[in-house]
Amino acid sequence: MEKGLEKGAENVVEKQLERAAVKGMEERAAKEAAEAAAKKEADEAATVISAEEGARVSRSKKSARSQYLGRTPSKNTRTGNEVRERMRKEGLLRTDPETGADVFFDGKTWRPVDTPETHMGHHPIDAVDHWNDELRYTGAKSEEVRQWMLDSDNYRFEWGPENSARGGATSSRYLPPTKK
Repeated sequence: MEKGLEKGAENVVEKQLERAAVKGMEERAAKEAAEAAAKKEADEAATVISAEEGARVSRSKKSARSQYLGRTPSKNTRTGNEVRERMRKEGLLRTDPETGADVFFDGKTWRPVDTPETHMGHHPIDAVDHWNDELRYTGAKSEEVRQWMLDSDNYRFEWGPENSARGGATSSRYLPPTKK
């Protein structure tokens, strides 16, 4: 009989431990859900970006690069097509006879143009250096900035991992505009 009571007591304790563990997991999950909801709410309430752009709300803070210069034209815009033709004339771009796709020479190998890994890289001067030396004095996204960003002579196709690594390795950082 004593053994039966001990066994019953063990079962009761076991069940209590299981309930406590479940309760702890439920509390932890509720806490994590509340934190995630608070973060989402904060992100949604985020940064109001420039009244001149219609005071739209962004989910995350825009980079200085994006705030000051705007977007780089894509490879299939007028600017991208001009880069394509210039590099073709320079012998740095050709049509692959097997695939019919455009490929460019990155200094080591021929790489496909129309992939996400190929970037429109600024050349001969990096965007951050040109911004800091000249464009910051004209103001963020000024007419001069937009003209420079749309000028195909300021670009070449670059293999993305190399372009990103070069950008990450530079000590240059975007200085704030001096003109509003």
